[in-house]
Amino acid sequence: PQSAAPNLNMTEEKIPDTYDLIRIKSVPIGKPSVTENFELVKGQKVDTTLADKSGNLLIESQWVSVDPYQRSRIAPWFATPEKQMQSFTVAKVLKSASDKYKAGDMVYGVFNWSRIQTVNEKQIVSGIPANLSHYKPKEDPDYVAGIDDDEFDVKEIETKVPLSYYVGAYGMPGMTAYYGLIVKGKVKKGQSVLVSGAAGAVGSIVGQIAKAIYGCHVVGIAGSEEKIKWLKELGFDGAINYKEYGDDYQKAQQALKDNFPNGIDIYF
Repeated sequence: PQSAAPNLNMTEEKIPDTYDLIRIKSVPIGKPSVTENFELVKGQKVDTTLADKSGNLLIESQWVSVDPYQRSRIAPWFATPEKQMQSFTVAKVLKSASDKYKAGDMVYGVFNWSRIQTVNEKQIVSGIPANLSHYKPKEDPDYVAGIDDDEFDVKEIETKVPLSYYVGAYGMPGMTAYYGLIVKGKVKKGQSVLVSGAAGAVGSIVGQIAKAIYGCHVVGIAGSEEKIKWLKELGFDGAINYKEYGDDYQKAQQALKDNFPNGIDIYF
């Protein structure tokens, strides 16, 4: 029988012999437990042959995002043969049979909680950093001249943004904050903005965009004094600890009135 023709586009980095992964051991009832609901599986042998197929890549996870929404997905993930969590991840390409990405490239996508794995190029959201050589901010449909200080250079993204930011401010949380506040909320300069879950990954970015870029009056809602202190450090004008009010909605209403004497324009 004839052997398959070699993939002339194949590129490869140094590949470890083994890797570790995290597997779901059971579905949590209430708050998840690291020891009861998850297990660390060490010393899995790396199979590089799957990455020989056209369009496939062998990747190594570098930064993994752990987010609240994943709690509701543990049960369906547990029902799969792999029994693995999935996250937005920054990964390095170790071996590639893809025309789009070569060994050594950094990529961003939703992958399993595994140090090393084979994925298809269709699973990748983008390379990191994204190619912005042709991007012209002032031609962007979302461009707002009134908030442009002409100090931002898109080329800085390639050299100054840490890779970890791509699972945070430059990843899903940042995109959610941007879309919700600017595209759907249509925020304007000087408005009053109330942010619920303000100390979370998305809420904290919403507040910073509203305050630092649009000069809004921003108040956040959170559930501890530590979080309240942090929100003020981020530049929030005020912060409300909802646990102080319990079921007393009248006191909660008064706290909102005290923080927003002229009303609320956007509730995120």
